[in-house]
Amino acid sequence: ALFGTALTFHIVAIFNEAGLSREVAFGYFLPSAIFATVTNLIGSYLVDSAPLKPFLVTMLIAFSIGAWGLINLDQNWGYWLLAAGFGAGGGLWGITSNLAFIRFFGAIHLGEISGFNTSISVFASAIGPFSFSLAADILGSYNSAAQICLAGLAILIVLAITVEQKELET
Repeated sequence: ALFGTALTFHIVAIFNEAGLSREVAFGYFLPSAIFATVTNLIGSYLVDSAPLKPFLVTMLIAFSIGAWGLINLDQNWGYWLLAAGFGAGGGLWGITSNLAFIRFFGAIHLGEISGFNTSISVFASAIGPFSFSLAADILGSYNSAAQICLAGLAILIVLAITVEQKELET
């Protein structure tokens, strides 16, 4: 939520920093939405008969690919990595966030747990644009903020792979 909202709020400035026009910046949303929709449809079909962990790891890898694309946005392939990575990651985000709580905690406290998760997501969305502005002011570019986010994603990938996840029996 932090990274995606920051990108959306600063899209023109980030693309401008990479030497790209505002038209190219706004054009990013269509291929990203296509990647998100296709990934969500395929993932939604597959998730009914599979554990969530592979979807979580794949989502984090997709966001990392998008972050790498953002860092290399001045290259044509960077644009497409950004669109594919953030699109696919967003499509998988919908799947994992909708199913994780019911599968791991059951339905008894679903409202409390999903409400807490929503609060965290809203907070992250709120500080994302500020964090990217701060990084751009202090470190000199939005690219630095993307590099910090990529490091955070790498940590999350390691944790997602190594932490045991036991879903409830259904």
